[in-house]
Amino acid sequence: MEIMIDKYVDPIVRENCIYKMVWTILKEESMPEDTEISIVFVNNEKIRELSHQYRGLSRPTNVLSFSMIEGMPMPFNNILGDVVISVEYAKKEAEDLGMNIEDRIIQLLIHGTLHLVGYDHIRDDDYEKMQEREEFFFKIWKKEKDQCI
Repeated sequence: MEIMIDKYVDPIVRENCIYKMVWTILKEESMPEDTEISIVFVNNEKIRELSHQYRGLSRPTNVLSFSMIEGMPMPFNNILGDVVISVEYAKKEAEDLGMNIEDRIIQLLIHGTLHLVGYDHIRDDDYEKMQEREEFFFKIWKKEKDQCI
């Protein structure tokens, strides 16, 4: 599996932890060995620009997923797409939620990656399935995070 990380800002979470979490999700979700995914860490201004351009919303958000396979009958060369996380937004959310910033970034990473492998949260039953998988992977993170830090 090829996991590319682009850092326009410091992601706070160590790269090996990011790789391990994404690899775990892709493996657990039975993605092909030649699957490719890109994880991008940005600030609020950049994610606001992307949100405006692709969603018509002129405000920052915490995470965006850009699928390369959405609406296609088969993946294009097994490239799943991109997960874009605003570290600035995640820091604020972590403070508001009273949680560790690394944990919040991993939650967003899990959420965005699950979108790319086909989960969604538009309908209630889809929301429940996605939330179950998010909780499953976050438990793995909490259990194993000390091993990659």
